[in-house]
Amino acid sequence: MPLSIVAFAGMTSAAAADSAFTSGWMLQPQNSVLSFQTIKNDNKVELSSFLDYEGQIDENGEARVTIRMDSVDTKVDLRNVRLRFLLFETFDHPTASITLQVPPEALEDLRDVRRKRMVLPYTLELVGIQKQLEAEVIVTLIDYNTVAVASAFPISILVEDFELTDGLRKLEQTAEVDVIPSATVSFNFAFGRNTPLQSQQIGTFSARAPVAVSSETSGTFNADECATRFDALSRSGRITFASNSATLDAESMPLLSTLTGIVARCTDMSIQVSGHTDSTGSSASNQELSESRARTVVNLLMRGGISANRLSYIGLGEAQPIADNETTSGRERNRRIEFKITSGS
Repeated sequence: MPLSIVAFAGMTSAAAADSAFTSGWMLQPQNSVLSFQTIKNDNKVELSSFLDYEGQIDENGEARVTIRMDSVDTKVDLRNVRLRFLLFETFDHPTASITLQVPPEALEDLRDVRRKRMVLPYTLELVGIQKQLEAEVIVTLIDYNTVAVASAFPISILVEDFELTDGLRKLEQTAEVDVIPSATVSFNFAFGRNTPLQSQQIGTFSARAPVAVSSETSGTFNADECATRFDALSRSGRITFASNSATLDAESMPLLSTLTGIVARCTDMSIQVSGHTDSTGSSASNQELSESRARTVVNLLMRGGISANRLSYIGLGEAQPIADNETTSGRERNRRIEFKITSGS
């Protein structure tokens, strides 16, 4: 999805006679679209978008667009939550970005031709991984101070290029679907000059009302929204401990911070934290370890301001495996912390 941003840099150069990037340019999200398409179960196409992004190009032609990954919008809260927590892991990687350097000479003739096709190289950073890519875009001069940049073709992003294979597996297991391990991204971005230049107008550009910057409910979550989030966090596999210990790994803290915020918004609901282990070791030691780990998570939630009377914990040891304990990956999945609502509306 971030690719679209690439284009925006080019458009700026057309408008100014003295300098392609005079005054710098700002992305206008209310007049822009950033979407991606996925396919599940071989032939079911789903179109999703991002609602919150910002971008600019400075006077030197250096461009950057940043996308808030929590703003992914599939029109279904359940799917939004799964994409955020299982695939994109937004608690660790809240944004994606695109950066590029635009050569001013590439758009010297845009004011004359009004519309041109070009290939732009860019750097995409997604889930902390950077890739050097390029995209073919169409740049259209709308008026002296406004330019539109759109993808000439859908841009393919491969899951494996950004090490999202494990997240995709979790998504497939949770939703019980098969997903093609790639997505195609399309965009149509509008950019406006920071300080409008006074000159003849090529056309008139009417602004639309601002778009929402999040598809998520504000304030308190209802019971279904809470259950959806607790289920996704339970399946994330991102709450981990030191070996044979109840000491949390530092890598668990971003997710646990997100968890604390969600519990705080599930007001008047009681939450049970359950600990699970693999079958390595004795059942008695596994029972004790699972209980200690669940208690550690509850204590962290209380330190985050959650009332103790809303929380409980239980250790279930090796009694409820969700995968084969004979394999390394199976044992890893069985070592987990889960959350569920036990009372409340």
